[in-house]
Amino acid sequence: MTDEEKRVLDCVKKWLQIKATEIEKRGEDPYKYSLYQLIPDIDHSWLLERLLKGEEPMPPAPPNKRVA
Repeated sequence: MTDEEKRVLDCVKKWLQIKATEIEKRGEDPYKYSLYQLIPDIDHSWLLERLLKGEEPMPPAPPNKRVA
């Protein structure tokens, strides 16, 4: 397996972990989530796209601006 293939697999595994956490937060069981439901999620996932580009899962939050 090439380094690039390993990197892509690591990104997909990280995406699946984040996706499972999101499903659990909705009160659903991630293990009952069908692979057929994941296919469109993978096709349209901005999160997976960010991970594959080597970016953080979420962009950094803007700094808090204090109003005096």
